[in-house]
Amino acid sequence: MQANMNKISALRKYETYCYQVSYYMLEDEEMAVEAVSQAFIHLYQQETFFSLNEEEQRSYLKHNTIQQSLDIYKKHMLQQRHNQHVS
Repeated sequence: MQANMNKISALRKYETYCYQVSYYMLEDEEMAVEAVSQAFIHLYQQETFFSLNEEEQRSYLKHNTIQQSLDIYKKHMLQQRHNQHVS
């Protein structure tokens, strides 16, 4: 239980930073929140992330947030395209 709380607090300190990165890319609050949530879910499961020093964590987190933001953007664009074809 304590290990889980440590993971959550470790991720929480990067929450604003990740949101800024994602929002800068997506320019959409809802997609940015979704991307950060997905990034945190992924990182929470990566034990190696929590053994990195703060600089390495920040770099790893930025890379993961960018990747999740791109994935969310692609998903959003595909959904829009699908909705246009259906209409």
